[in-house]
Amino acid sequence: MNKLLLLLCFFASHATWAQFGAPSYEDLISTEIIPEYSSWEKDTQRVLVKTTIKDGFSYYWKNGGESGVPFDIEAKLPEGMELIDVLWGAPKYKMFFGQKTFAYVGGSYHLLTIKKNAGLSGEQKIELNNLFQVCNDENCFAPKTLSFSSNLLLGSEQPNSKFTEALKKAQPYLPQEVSEELEVTVARQASGFELSLKKLNANDKVYFFNDSQNLVPFDQQWQDSGSNIIAKLDFAEGAEAQDEVLLGTLVIKSDETQKAYSIDSSKLSSVAPSQASATEEGANEEVLEEDTEKAGFFITIAYMFVGGLLLNLMPCVFPVLALKIQSFLNQSKDGKGSALSHGLAYSGGVILSFWVLSLFIIILKAKNPNLTWGFQLQDPAFLLGMVLLLFVIALNFFGVFEMGVSLTGAGQKVKKDGHGGSFMSGVLATVVATPCAGPFLGAALAATFGMTTLPLLVSFTAMGLGLSLPYLILGFKPELLKFLPKPGAWMERFKQSMGFLMLLAVVYFFWSLAAMIDVDWAIRVMAAMVGLALALWIYGAWGTPWMSAKVRKIAILLAVLIGGFSMAFAYDASQQGGVISTKAPEEIVWKPYLEAEIQKLEAEGKPYFVDFTAKWCGICQWNKNTAIRKADTYKAFIDKGVTLFEADMTNESPELSEAIKKYGRKAVPVYVLYDGKSKWRVLPSTLTQGLLIEEINSIP
Repeated sequence: MNKLLLLLCFFASHATWAQFGAPSYEDLISTEIIPEYSSWEKDTQRVLVKTTIKDGFSYYWKNGGESGVPFDIEAKLPEGMELIDVLWGAPKYKMFFGQKTFAYVGGSYHLLTIKKNAGLSGEQKIELNNLFQVCNDENCFAPKTLSFSSNLLLGSEQPNSKFTEALKKAQPYLPQEVSEELEVTVARQASGFELSLKKLNANDKVYFFNDSQNLVPFDQQWQDSGSNIIAKLDFAEGAEAQDEVLLGTLVIKSDETQKAYSIDSSKLSSVAPSQASATEEGANEEVLEEDTEKAGFFITIAYMFVGGLLLNLMPCVFPVLALKIQSFLNQSKDGKGSALSHGLAYSGGVILSFWVLSLFIIILKAKNPNLTWGFQLQDPAFLLGMVLLLFVIALNFFGVFEMGVSLTGAGQKVKKDGHGGSFMSGVLATVVATPCAGPFLGAALAATFGMTTLPLLVSFTAMGLGLSLPYLILGFKPELLKFLPKPGAWMERFKQSMGFLMLLAVVYFFWSLAAMIDVDWAIRVMAAMVGLALALWIYGAWGTPWMSAKVRKIAILLAVLIGGFSMAFAYDASQQGGVISTKAPEEIVWKPYLEAEIQKLEAEGKPYFVDFTAKWCGICQWNKNTAIRKADTYKAFIDKGVTLFEADMTNESPELSEAIKKYGRKAVPVYVLYDGKSKWRVLPSTLTQGLLIEEINSIP
């Protein structure tokens, strides 16, 4: 028993690290923006973007391959400037749990071309919002956008020596136009494309990274064809479109140097001569190397199988393991063969359930071929679903209501003494086991999103075999039942303890959700969770089978109404991307309260408005969202030239406590309006937008 608990603690701690050990992207990634000119005069200039990432981590290329959120650059430029071209540095191949990907390992170079209008002058700020999904050898983490900025000086032209040095190092990675000497040709075929080029030296290696996700990214077989070598690039299974033009990056490595070429089959009829080559300085840089990691398909299968086996030890399934096996044996007193047949029926139910799950993933991928692990973390609805699901499971583990044992045992009601009951027990055991899959199968499940149909089915079959294996073994050897731990009070305590791990997972997903929405909306989600907990408590206390039919019906009705309203309330909040209050116009600036500025405005006879507020003050937030920070109110403030001050008393502040006394008040909310002539006046604590606008418009 002690060994079992230690084993579970090990996997639980690993699961917790996987959720909360996600690294800080800001600590991992740095980006340097290097303009071609220290002072810029002509119409266009190039800007080199050098990104580095710490050892052991990588991020995807613009085409992630079989999985991953692609890297993306969004340039926020001043009015009068535009981004007219981006030259993407070449990536490398990387395998991740059977997923074949294109990734940047160690960092990347990108060359941007920016155009400006003739009328611009002075110093102009450019900002890059770059989207990353970072992975290491164990996990891929939620995508995140990082912002980087730099200033461009417009004036008499002065070359930037730092750009020249950096470009030399970047040259081997930046695609150049295809050289005529390579004799590159592309043939469009029904199954895809045939890429051909002149046969190279014996030690040279050739790699092609295609831009399109409609093509199979890997498994290129370069074959000799006389004086040329040829690679066939097939369309991916289930691709929605079939490209007419082949786009991508060709990389040729020779000893310690490499060259990258831009392939566009629509332009190959007029191939321009080579304009760049890897310099000696560039040759000393680390070049792309084929990834030697071979964690592939069979390791994924092994993880799925072991993960399915370990699900039997999770609190979703383990408390009923001995009871279900005992029921099989009670039904099969005719001999070992009957016990085995019940075990096979149960396993059939488990495996069929996992096939249904894999079919669901296949259908999703058919509708969206770009669907990969990580995209779901960008969807507030998915994150909310995970928060609520894990919260409900935690409440179940704590005993607020009962679900697991009764649901798994319900299979026996289908056909009490037959194989149908064993089959349905397998189906329903899979249902209650599924929420516990995350701690053991995160990376392996991620890999399935990059698989084609047959490997995906095999993976989920392996997981089903793992879950059903104990039942099969006990079907073969019923005498092994005596070695299983006996049911007892310890199981209930253990189940409750696992509830705290579920709450940790709730915190993780809620953290991601809260980052997408304003804090006020996040608070509403938390309030909805309280309502959901109340609904489940009502169901657990009065909706049980041993209560009278009338009490049960009332309890279930109340639970459905409260729970349904709470979930709808939470969903609505999760879909709100911005703050509850109206976004303020550029003319509106909320200044922190300073007594010196207040006195200055009074001396100058200028109007002002002060909002004494606090985040813990409910009526303050109500007034802010319904009356103060609204479009029409902002317009009234602007029309009357009112200076706005916010006195935030969320934390203790002696200065603000003294200031609020000046206006004859002791507690928030307090709203002060000064019209620039007479004495200031304090407005009612409960504001309406109409009342506030009327007061503002009364300013002379």
